[in-house]
Amino acid sequence: MDTINPEKISLIFALKEEAKFFKPLPHLKVYFSGIGKNNAEKFIKQILANDKPEIVLTCGFAGALNPALKFNTIVYSATDELKPILNSYGAVESKFYCSDRLIYSASKKLKLYQTTNADAVEMESGIIYDICTKQNISCAIIRIISDTANEDLPMNFDEITAENGKIIYSKLFLKLLKRPQLIPQLLKFQNKINQSAKNLGEFLNRLLTEITKTP
Repeated sequence: MDTINPEKISLIFALKEEAKFFKPLPHLKVYFSGIGKNNAEKFIKQILANDKPEIVLTCGFAGALNPALKFNTIVYSATDELKPILNSYGAVESKFYCSDRLIYSASKKLKLYQTTNADAVEMESGIIYDICTKQNISCAIIRIISDTANEDLPMNFDEITAENGKIIYSKLFLKLLKRPQLIPQLLKFQNKINQSAKNLGEFLNRLLTEITKTP
């Protein structure tokens, strides 16, 4: 694909934790929408009302629904012009389901896989992709598998998370008082999330350097 001016590329993550190892190039626009479809829809409409990027990349973590997808696999869905370069970097083209809520158990993932035939689940990128493509903006969903299809999350994080994605620590503290066995599970999960954020950041750093470099 042709080289793109960084000023014409917008990256959107739900949370800063997903981008903690991403090093944006000068003039690249990086945004954080907050968790969920509603936040993502409001955010992308606000961006497009003031600007029209050539490329929008909506990035972050995803849960696997397809049992074949392994931990830390980069998965994507993209408009045709972006597919060749994503394929060349080893990303796996996948079907996403944009959920209204966190899918935290293996049994729920299996049911969703059977009913939607989607490979991975996320909570923001689907609506961003739909709005961008309707306005003829090149777009790619780029996500990393942070939990596999047969894996339960330590808890239902929806129960302790505010709408803006921040942890409500009073609720977390009460839950840990009742179930102290969650503490080592949460520490292990946090380590995995950090690994995924690091690998996603490295992938995006390489990708953005390639598509913006001067020939």
